[in-house]
Amino acid sequence: MQPYNSGWENFASWSVSPSKLARRGEEVLNHLERRGIRIPPGNRVQRAIEITDQLNSTEALAKATPDQLSTASEAFRTLWEVFFICYTKIERPRQSEAISNEGLAALLRGADTPIGESKSTPRDTQFELLTAAMFILGGADVKPGEPDLRFLYHGRYVGIAAKRVRSLQTATLRDALRDAARQIQGATKVGFVAMNLDTRLQELDTSGASTVGASFNAQVHDAHQQLFDISEKEAILGGLLFGTFFGWNLERAIPRMEFYMPFQIQSFTMTDEDVRRTREFFEPWRARLAASIAEVIPLVSRPAA
Repeated sequence: MQPYNSGWENFASWSVSPSKLARRGEEVLNHLERRGIRIPPGNRVQRAIEITDQLNSTEALAKATPDQLSTASEAFRTLWEVFFICYTKIERPRQSEAISNEGLAALLRGADTPIGESKSTPRDTQFELLTAAMFILGGADVKPGEPDLRFLYHGRYVGIAAKRVRSLQTATLRDALRDAARQIQGATKVGFVAMNLDTRLQELDTSGASTVGASFNAQVHDAHQQLFDISEKEAILGGLLFGTFFGWNLERAIPRMEFYMPFQIQSFTMTDEDVRRTREFFEPWRARLAASIAEVIPLVSRPAA
């Protein structure tokens, strides 16, 4: 039997509104303050709100430089992900132990773009919390613990190692996966790697619905191969490949924002029983996650015409 591969799925919407994202960002700051988290002046979420508001007009978009559009894309990503994380914390308070105040406070730190980061910790934490939120909204029993998170998988808590791949270099990807395998082996013996592949999505072909999937598969092919080839693969039951893509369609006079969340689950277990177990857990989980995201998307989207 072949290892389980979910195929790609896109959880995104074409109708996300930058203005609504900014207003949700303001709600996030208010929520964090009510939780007793100190809100530093000029924090990353506040700057993302300001960047979004400054560009949120037809005139500003028409005059925007490529650097401004790139910075705006990162601001949108920040606002979307921190809102998604806080939404999960509010809507699933009894299941969201893995989303701590300390983690939420980290969302306020960091540079406007990864290129300007002196430390990757704030965005690493952001991806860890985003992973936790997705597992929670998919109905999984998630708790904090080494390697980064743990979830109940067929009666046993197994590890999740959350990894942001910050370089396109194959060697960097391989090192991150080997590190994940060592972390899993040392903590829960077996588990899954959750990988953020945003750096691999810069050339995503968004010209049509069918091309997004083909482009995503091409961009993450190396990640698939590296996951399968690493020497410690007996510790890794599978990989969950995440991406968040905010880009711009420049074919019109006014750039149009495009938003995609490509996602894929890949198993590396080969026995019929292990493949069955993977499918039994992740297919219902993925359906519940998709339904939850469908409830969140309208909160940041334009009204239907």
